[in-house]
Amino acid sequence: MKWSRIDAPDFDLEKTLNCGQVFHWEKHGPDSFIGTIGQQPAIVRQTGGTLRFSGPHRQTIEHYFSLDHPLEEICASFPRDPTMTAATNFCHGLRLIRQPKWECLASFICSSMKQVA
Repeated sequence: MKWSRIDAPDFDLEKTLNCGQVFHWEKHGPDSFIGTIGQQPAIVRQTGGTLRFSGPHRQTIEHYFSLDHPLEEICASFPRDPTMTAATNFCHGLRLIRQPKWECLASFICSSMKQVA
């Protein structure tokens, strides 16, 4: 299996995949997830600020996990108040997933039947 890597310092793979946006990724071991991006199988692993993956091309991974968004700049633009600061700290590293349209619709329908803690 060929592994590629991307530097992803402002990204939390586990928070992103477990936040209720998607339901088809399964945890595999302490730091890996197995799932699909579109119809491509993928294994994704995060160690610190590095994302390792096997399956899709680098551009597919970057697009799917919105790694091209400057998260630090976006968070810096938020109002400086206690509520927003607490929310930003709690969700640090969480990214919006760019799902294929059908996958997004199916996930939305499934979300009404699944309880996300």
